[in-house]
Amino acid sequence: LHIGGGLVSHLIDNVQTFLNEIDGKDEWWQKASEAPEEMDKLLEEFAQPKAGEKSQYHSLLNDNRAMAKEAIRMQRKVDSCQAALDTLHKSQEEAIDVEVETIDGSEDESGESDTSTSLAEQSLVDNLNNATKELEEALKNCLDHASTTKLGHRNKVRRALNKLRPLVTNYLKSSNKRPKGKMQNTFRAGIKAVGGKFLTQHGGSELTTDNGMDVIDRFKEVVEYVVNVLPPDTDEGKKLREAFEKYSKVAEELMPVLRLLKSQDKCENEDDVLRILNAFILAWEKAFPGKYFIKLHHLMQHVYDIITLYGMYGILSEESMEALHKRINDLMSLSKSQTVTKRITATNAKAQTIGKTDVANNLKIMKEKSTGKKRAQYNIDRSSQNVEAAGSISRYEIVTIDGEEFAVIMQGEGHLPIKFLELYDLLVHGRVPIQWMETIRSSEKLTNVQKEQLSYYER
Repeated sequence: LHIGGGLVSHLIDNVQTFLNEIDGKDEWWQKASEAPEEMDKLLEEFAQPKAGEKSQYHSLLNDNRAMAKEAIRMQRKVDSCQAALDTLHKSQEEAIDVEVETIDGSEDESGESDTSTSLAEQSLVDNLNNATKELEEALKNCLDHASTTKLGHRNKVRRALNKLRPLVTNYLKSSNKRPKGKMQNTFRAGIKAVGGKFLTQHGGSELTTDNGMDVIDRFKEVVEYVVNVLPPDTDEGKKLREAFEKYSKVAEELMPVLRLLKSQDKCENEDDVLRILNAFILAWEKAFPGKYFIKLHHLMQHVYDIITLYGMYGILSEESMEALHKRINDLMSLSKSQTVTKRITATNAKAQTIGKTDVANNLKIMKEKSTGKKRAQYNIDRSSQNVEAAGSISRYEIVTIDGEEFAVIMQGEGHLPIKFLELYDLLVHGRVPIQWMETIRSSEKLTNVQKEQLSYYER
């Protein structure tokens, strides 16, 4: 079973490697390769100056920080005046609640007290108003300076570039599994169109074993997606078609091998096994000369010997062994957190009890009563999946500053030069460039995400 999964994965990987070589010559990939150098030049403006050197950006930044500190100081002054005024008001409210005995001359003393309180209150109000005006002026100076020097915009550009730069570096590595161009993207779109589901592990580039068999069985439909990307009369187009004729042959000969490895039947004709294996190995060597791996070695050197030795195919399959995992785990759960001796004793005792006729019947009744109705088959149609992902796609706000366009990203905290937007979309949101979608636009098997991507760009 694992040998079959490895054969599928290596076929898909080798095809994608070939397509990456074609994508590497495309203009889009060339621009993506130049993006880090361009971003580094833009980020040079924000780098800390060396000793003895001056930086216009850092000079403006320090001036603005000084203004911001002044605004913070004025805010504290406003808070202090407001606190003093609140304290005075609170003491006045407490005085009203106190009953004062009437004595000679008390009216004059009360009047003097009220006058004194009124003057103190007026003084605090004046201080608060003056501090508020100073705060508003300090904030205005800070904002006007940032606007005039475009410091706020520069900071947003810096944030956007710092977010994108490491993502691009990782994307350009040869080990990165993301599609490098329209060829590989179309190939992956074709796989998804026939029901292929990529695992989330290993960069989302590998198929599940069973799902891989479905893709191999419908590999010719995937080929139709890819070969129409390039015109047939060009050198690259001819090279593409010749390569995929070989890949189709590999997939065609691989399918009987996968059925053989998955089968639980006895071997009735050893010659048929040898014929199936030889046909696949010859097709593989023609399509991928010199590209061998451990599981292919096992297939070439050991599978036939094991089948002839034991007289059955199923001996190679782990499915029967995998089915025992649940039973083993159930037994282990009967005696957790015990010593080895007690665990064996407890497991044996409980297993013996479960095996008794009356206990077994009761357990069977409990299971039937507590088990719900068996659900129908899972829907494997890709068009019904990823609805949330499709609905999350939205447009960007575009701003123009000094004649250059920027996309507003990161909830308004970043300004990204428009020339890097496709890279940002691909690496952050998984939206492929519009030119990559042109080759599959007319397909009737697009997923919801792919349909939404097309409508997004058309808007």
